[in-house]
Amino acid sequence: MSATLIPDGKFYTPKHERHNSTRVAAAISRDVENSSTSKLRSDYYTEIIEEQMKMSNVNKVKSFLNLEQNWNDKDALPFTPDLVFKTIQLLLAMDKQPEIFPTGRESIQFEYEKNNGDYLEFEIFQDGIHMFFMNDYDTELEKELAINNTKKINKIVSDFYEGRIS
Repeated sequence: MSATLIPDGKFYTPKHERHNSTRVAAAISRDVENSSTSKLRSDYYTEIIEEQMKMSNVNKVKSFLNLEQNWNDKDALPFTPDLVFKTIQLLLAMDKQPEIFPTGRESIQFEYEKNNGDYLEFEIFQDGIHMFFMNDYDTELEKELAINNTKKINKIVSDFYEGRIS
């Protein structure tokens, strides 16, 4: 692009070159906008999916209230409303939703598993949480956690997916 100095000290760019530079600037702007929009759209859909999983998990945990004595054919007790309520509170605070299962130990289990076989589990009891981690190198780790320590639980899940638990 060429510019010519005109008598008042300003630069003049011929119209046909201004048009080309405007098109290039517009194309660059569109690319940046599309990239940003694409990222925002992706984040938006990820958030919607997480919220749907969260609501699905809440409904699943609520359904555990319908399990009666001996629901597993091994004399399992029914779940208490208090345990279900605490579990739902925990679920609603989770950044990443787990797979959820009732257990015959009067607890509700949250599971996370990676493609490489690494496994993380939280077993939610009335008065606390038992955490268990295992990786494909036979490393195992167990911890007891407070039932209301959602910040710590979210950190453990994040560390699990980022490979920082060993």
